[in-house]
Amino acid sequence: MYGLVFAGTVIGVLFLVGGLATAQRVRYDDDRDTAVRFAVGGGVLVVGGIATLIALWGFGF
Repeated sequence: MYGLVFAGTVIGVLFLVGGLATAQRVRYDDDRDTAVRFAVGGGVLVVGGIATLIALWGFGF
């Protein structure tokens, strides 16, 4: 179970970093908005993954 949550957190980091890097490079606002949405989604995955790992550890799973 830890592996699955950890993998989701790593994917979230990739989305976060990739989205932010893309948002800085693109020229058009629509593309920038899409990149920022990917970054925000990645951030949500990271925060959720870390919170889930803490909860699993706290409950002894």
